[in-house]
Amino acid sequence: MISHDKPLWSPTSESINSSAITTLRHEINAQYGIDLKDYNELHQWSIKNISQFWSKVWDQFVVNGEKGNVIFSRDHIFQNSTFFSDAMLNTAENILARGNDDSVAITEILENGSRREITWKELREMVSACAQALKNEGIHYGDRIVAWTPNLIEVVVIGLGALSIGAIISTSSPDFAPGAVLDRFGQIEPKLLFGATSYQYSGKIFDCRENLRLIHAGLPSLLKTIVIDEDPSKEFENFQAWLKPFKNSVHNFERFPFRTPGFILYSSGTTGKPKCITHSAAGILLKLAVEQKYHFDLNEKDKVFFFTTCGWMMWNWMLYVLATGASIVIYDGSPVYPSLNKLYDIAESEKVTYFGLSAKFIDSTRKAELSLTNSHNLDSVRLIVSSGSVLSKESFEFVYQNIKKDVHLVSMSGGTDICGCFLIGIPTQPVYSGELQGPCLGMATDVFDENGVSAQQNQKGELVCTQPFPSMPLGFWGDDGSKYQSAYFSGFEGVWTHGDFASKTSNKGFLIYGR
Repeated sequence: MISHDKPLWSPTSESINSSAITTLRHEINAQYGIDLKDYNELHQWSIKNISQFWSKVWDQFVVNGEKGNVIFSRDHIFQNSTFFSDAMLNTAENILARGNDDSVAITEILENGSRREITWKELREMVSACAQALKNEGIHYGDRIVAWTPNLIEVVVIGLGALSIGAIISTSSPDFAPGAVLDRFGQIEPKLLFGATSYQYSGKIFDCRENLRLIHAGLPSLLKTIVIDEDPSKEFENFQAWLKPFKNSVHNFERFPFRTPGFILYSSGTTGKPKCITHSAAGILLKLAVEQKYHFDLNEKDKVFFFTTCGWMMWNWMLYVLATGASIVIYDGSPVYPSLNKLYDIAESEKVTYFGLSAKFIDSTRKAELSLTNSHNLDSVRLIVSSGSVLSKESFEFVYQNIKKDVHLVSMSGGTDICGCFLIGIPTQPVYSGELQGPCLGMATDVFDENGVSAQQNQKGELVCTQPFPSMPLGFWGDDGSKYQSAYFSGFEGVWTHGDFASKTSNKGFLIYGR
């Protein structure tokens, strides 16, 4: 029986000293002549010194671009506060900046076992060709392009191609029915649709052509639909043929303002049509730089896997992993076909260092009473990361007993609304059963009671964020601001209320109970 008072895992002194978070703390101490002693003091400094913190992130992450002089401008309306208001940068340029030409950037695995790799050089060349092809179609700054596709290399290329010319990309997965797709894409009036003629799931091939025709017909704003796989009927133009005239083209990255829209993601749509959440591509770049560089210590030596589809914000999160120079592994298909071992097989064979799973999948593994410690060699895995819902205490303990004993297990929580995390892993602190380790740097995450006062330890209340941050949505597409205000700021005035029920623990961690 595991004691809930004792940590399940603790970092070594060597890993603490070599972590990016410790380096950041030392640099801030030296630069500002202060003495931040641990993560909690560093976090407090990051939310009390907003301009200095985000300026430091820009510098340490070595962002290509002009930072400008105005890092943070506070407005009396929370969501009208701005970051880097005179900065100029290209997000795609930054995402593609680090990897060595001959190293693998992306590994793609399909359910049937087929596998492809693409090097950084090939990725850069494909993105350049895609950018030129988009321009040739008349796609300009601010135009929307959409993808209804399996999770394939081509979609990453399309996303980066769009960002590189200042266009906006929005994605969905092919298991979304035409009505659900049109409820989303129809609101933003896209000019190009990228689709697929089929996808595989649970040992079956699903023909998408009829649904693709319905979606194409339901989007009158479209100039063209392009399929990223082979279309036997030749009804739609093929992606590779579309790119071919622009192979070997050189693309010069134009720089855009920090608040340039890059992505549109969607709320669940449980009360009417989904809200079209419009994000700054650069805002996400800075937010995820913090998560991926400091909280996960990602760099060129890492190989990152997270099970996702193109319909979940973790697809966007994975796209930005490339900005650290790490290689990503993408998978399309069922996570449990032909068995629950599927994703663990991938982690072993690809020597993944960061292994991302949904809490639901980990729970399914636990209920099936699988023991992976004897059947799989997961020596390469240093992080197991869970998202999507609450990871139970039983599942925390199952990971250490039956998947890997010496691993940093992270249960993180955030969402589509911010394309990132409020609560996350902290590599310099212990892991306790059932707890999210703490708030992300730069995020003034707290729990409020019903009176809008910071709750005591173990007192349940609303998860909130009391200070602005770079990945706040720019707004909802087509909204005058009233839906945005109602969605996040109707709970407590001037405070982001996320909708999660939570409490703070004696370990300075958090518990989340759901919505």
